[in-house]
Amino acid sequence: MNQLEVKRWTTAASPEKLGQQLRQFFPEAEVYSAYEAGFSGFGLHRELGG
Repeated sequence: MNQLEVKRWTTAASPEKLGQQLRQFFPEAEVYSAYEAGFSGFGLHRELGG
């Protein structure tokens, strides 16, 4: 069974900052995202995807 880790934090409204933090907190994780209209637009999806 897969292990689940939950972490709660706040971050700036910045796709780059969120991407950096996810890579820092979960360096071995595979991150999946789906585009959804919002404050950060497509940039967040693009940052998380690669």
